[in-house]
Amino acid sequence: MFTNKGHTKTLVFFLFSIVIFLFFPLVSFGSDDLEKIIRSKIEEINKNFLPALITLENGIAVLFSENIALAPSSIIDDDKKILAIDSKLKISLFKTEGLKRGIEFKNPDKNSTIFFLLSRNESFNILLVNGKVEDNLIKVEGKHVLGSLLISIDLKPLGIVVQNDDNISEALVIKDSEQEIMKLINRKSGWLGIQGQTVTEDLKKILFTNYGVIVTNVYEGGPAYKAGIKRGDIIIEVDTLPIKDIKDLQNLMSTKFSGENIQLKIMRNNSKIEINLILEDPPEIINNIKSVSSSIPGLEITEIPISIKQTLRNNIKGVFINRVMESSPALGILKNGDIIVEINKKEVNNTQEFYEMLSKSSGDLLILVYRQNNFQYVIIPLQKFR
Repeated sequence: MFTNKGHTKTLVFFLFSIVIFLFFPLVSFGSDDLEKIIRSKIEEINKNFLPALITLENGIAVLFSENIALAPSSIIDDDKKILAIDSKLKISLFKTEGLKRGIEFKNPDKNSTIFFLLSRNESFNILLVNGKVEDNLIKVEGKHVLGSLLISIDLKPLGIVVQNDDNISEALVIKDSEQEIMKLINRKSGWLGIQGQTVTEDLKKILFTNYGVIVTNVYEGGPAYKAGIKRGDIIIEVDTLPIKDIKDLQNLMSTKFSGENIQLKIMRNNSKIEINLILEDPPEIINNIKSVSSSIPGLEITEIPISIKQTLRNNIKGVFINRVMESSPALGILKNGDIIVEINKKEVNNTQEFYEMLSKSSGDLLILVYRQNNFQYVIIPLQKFR
């Protein structure tokens, strides 16, 4: 919900001694003149900063630049289109629409101790608060709404409240962190380099976990490949957060970026293993990257490359055999360039279905392949690939 200036209620609390201190050059004007000056400042705050604030369920977000809002990471809604989360800065960036005028933050005077705080209760309020500048934080007395905008006495926007307790609230000085924030906005999403599927009810019967994402494909040369992740590994945590299904993994990875170090906890052969890896830029065409050997040893498969797909009949779907190694039991049965269309008379539409069918197979494999413009059935005996 966006703020409505007409519903703003302004509350300013201050002592006469504080007013004298803040506006010492103006004391000769008398109390009526001081009141006018303060009201003028309040009007400027409403005019310049209120339109850039966004009401969230548990706090406030601030428009940082066009269509990108900034908020404490602890209050961000699950349905927001998150661009990035920085746990060190305790902030989140998410896409928004309808607001174009972002706030241009400034650095505080290191000796400043009094600030305006644009906050919210039932409506938006302007408070006068005591604080102290410490490195990239301004520690403000009292517990204030997360996301509240801290403003200097000379009306320079300084930061937002990112953490609070009963006695002290911490406002992040945005200008000091601006370069890091811009990197978050501009860097590419991180690529893990795997394909996976939710641990289904059928898979639970043969695996040693009731939840997680089982790795069905590892791209050769990718981050997971370099870190030693293998097909059949089950991802159960990322950065200590539980992964119940493929949606959990996808949502979490949408907040990670190229160059970021993440920690995975996986199940492998009934043992838990922790693996650290560095995410990379996603390749432009993933389909042309080799995959690590499938559940049939020595067999590399990928999705059908676009260049091949363009030459096929419109109704042909399946997976592409990129390579059959000399050590593979499928050598002489399957060939490089074959397209696997069916397994045990069930259609194969993509690599995920291919691995799922293999995981459920308990006997010989009856495979329909498309080869040199013809369909052909081949059989790989159970003892050859088990």
